[in-house]
Amino acid sequence: PESAAYQRHVSGCPSGGVGMRILLLAPRNNETLGFIGFYTQKTLEQLGHEVSFFDFRERPYSKNRFVAALKSWVRPLFPSLPSPYDLHAVKSSTDKKINSMLLDRIQSYRPDLLLVFLGENIGSDTLAKIRERGGACVNWILDTLLLPYRAAFLRDVLNYYDHVCIVDALRVLDGMVLPPERIRSLPLGCYPPVHKRVELSKEDAAFYGSDIAFVGTITAEREKMLESLADFDLKIWGRWKKPSRVLKNHYCK
Repeated sequence: PESAAYQRHVSGCPSGGVGMRILLLAPRNNETLGFIGFYTQKTLEQLGHEVSFFDFRERPYSKNRFVAALKSWVRPLFPSLPSPYDLHAVKSSTDKKINSMLLDRIQSYRPDLLLVFLGENIGSDTLAKIRERGGACVNWILDTLLLPYRAAFLRDVLNYYDHVCIVDALRVLDGMVLPPERIRSLPLGCYPPVHKRVELSKEDAAFYGSDIAFVGTITAEREKMLESLADFDLKIWGRWKKPSRVLKNHYCK
């Protein structure tokens, strides 16, 4: 059942000016979900809510000083080297620790709302315990469901959440065996203090300007499409593991 606090949240009118205690499950890093989590936290706080972070992707072993120092030295030299988390035994042990830490945090913080950004390593047993505790649970899946593995993920977790928000229009559910009752469309927006029109100097306009710009992570499929645009005035801003020879003059840092 949806809590009264959750009802106040979705109405946008916190009762008596008192907001909710929200536990936000999102990475705290300089990658996409980290930035979205930061902007979401600030927006919710401006609406009068209390927000606490829990980084479900934080690797407890990385807090070890020796491991952290080794990682900072090795990673730049061998960027394609697998992470320890890629090993099944390490992943299993790490996820178990993260799930235990999450349950402890919920017990101590007692949030009115648990807002999860994907949370792919939050186990079904953990989600069931959270549901038994009460309060509202919402998942915001920030990848398109046109990716088959994200649609499969939604099927696996749907029953554990009061609502699941997706960035796609609801028509993406056509042809999928998914009950639509608890699925909402919530596309990404902007954080006005950061995402706003700015006046560029001539130097900035020359540096950032191009007829075509790509901003995002370079995947094999995207790389192939971008290579077909290599004869145009193209600039690529984002992340790539192995630069394409065709696009070498188009990457920006």
